[in-house]
This record gives sequence, structure tokens and C-alpha cells, in this order.
Amino acid sequence: MEEILLLREQQEQNTMDEAAKAEHRDRIQALCSFINSQPRTSTKFDGTLVRKLLKDVKVCDVFIEFRFKSGTSVIIEK
Repeated sequence: MEEILLLREQQEQNTMDEAAKAEHRDRIQALCSFINSQPRTSTKFDGTLVRKLLKDVKVCDVFIEFRFKSGTSVIIEK
């Protein structure tokens, strides 16, 4: 009986993991679609684009870190 309960818990966890992965893929797909719809060259600041892509920016003495909503981080060192 315990094995059945354990297997059910594992199945539920797998289902939740798959749903989280699908949500992450959908979010990345939406970001890619948005990026592809934008002009390739930008000559001025676009606040809407920044808000859609960036989660936060960390500025330190020796580097700047850009964290994107997709989970990717880019660090630029001085």
C-alpha cells in the first residue's frame, strides 16, 4: 500500500514538473516572438522592451549583472 502511495506522489510530482517546464518553454517562446517582432537595430532606449526582458540589474564596482526574466544572466566586467 505504501508503494502505491509513493508511486502516486512521484507521478504527481512528475506532472507538476512537466507543467513547470511547459510554462517555462511558453515564456521563452513568448519572449522570442517579442524579440523577433522588434526592429533589428535600436537607436533609442525602449523602456517597454527593457521591462519585458529584464528582471533586474545589479551594479557593482567591478561588474554589471543583467538578469533576464527567462532566467539567463549576463555579467559584464569592467
